[in-house]
Amino acid sequence: MEEDDVYEDTDEDLESEELEDTAGTDTQVVASGVGGLQAFLQDPWPKVTFALTLFGLALVLLTPPAIWHTWSYSLLGAYFVLILAAVGDVLSLQTWYGVRGSRLKYGGLTTLILVSGAALVGLLDTFAWVLAGVSILPGNTVSLLGLSSTIVVFCLYSLFIMQRTITGEKR
Repeated sequence: MEEDDVYEDTDEDLESEELEDTAGTDTQVVASGVGGLQAFLQDPWPKVTFALTLFGLALVLLTPPAIWHTWSYSLLGAYFVLILAAVGDVLSLQTWYGVRGSRLKYGGLTTLILVSGAALVGLLDTFAWVLAGVSILPGNTVSLLGLSSTIVVFCLYSLFIMQRTITGEKR
């Protein structure tokens, strides 16, 4: 008579068998290269939308009434540029990591840098106007938000053209 026939499996034995079964799958996921950024790029929109919603709520609810009364349109414009920049950054990352063997992937990297830089300059300039009443550029008498939003919109158009070209190449 064997030992397995006489005694039933205890809970500890079953747990150890389950751990042995799942140990191989964990290493397969790590070895397959599905990391944090790749997993994010599979479905980025819920996370991006959640972060933008939290930022928008904080902007509206935490801004003092005196500042909101004076600068509400500038703050909403900055929030709009932030939304466009987030969309541009996600599409740029998808272009950069999604295209293999084509030089168009460098267009994704270039657009990522350009969108992030233009949005950063526009946002910093807007917050400098709100907090100090001056631009980040000496001698500038207007906000750079309009220029930065124009750059971001044209970058989004460039990304749209790149995505159409890439999907046309895959056919």
